[in-house]
Amino acid sequence: MTVKFKYIFLIVLVVMVAVIWSSLSDKGINDLSVKFEEKAVHQNENNTGPVRRNYLVAVSDSIWQDLRVYGNYMPYAKLGTTTVWFFMKGDPMPKEFNKGKLDIADNMSVLAKYEKSNMGIVTLTKYPLTNRAKVVAVPR
Repeated sequence: MTVKFKYIFLIVLVVMVAVIWSSLSDKGINDLSVKFEEKAVHQNENNTGPVRRNYLVAVSDSIWQDLRVYGNYMPYAKLGTTTVWFFMKGDPMPKEFNKGKLDIADNMSVLAKYEKSNMGIVTLTKYPLTNRAKVVAVPR
């Protein structure tokens, strides 16, 4: 019986080490080549309807894949939407959200808009407020 117990203990120990190693070696936001700086966050206070999360983020570069990955890292609930507005660092940008709305002046240029809908559909729109806006359908 003790030999069987030792083998079971060894198997459990190996599985636990593998799980811990796997969870600690996952990549995160700091592993992306673009540097992100969160400037403002807004979540509506509606506890009976859809949850709307809005983020205003300054970025160091426009690597679209990294912007999508950053958006995927943001909190999301199936009962609402998550929107991330990306601006280049140093460019003029709003300081905060005004009742969940982003007041963008004429001199502000939005680099990209990431949106994840309540159905889990992800879109990344490059230059969303210009006439050269391009929606990129992002696969899951």
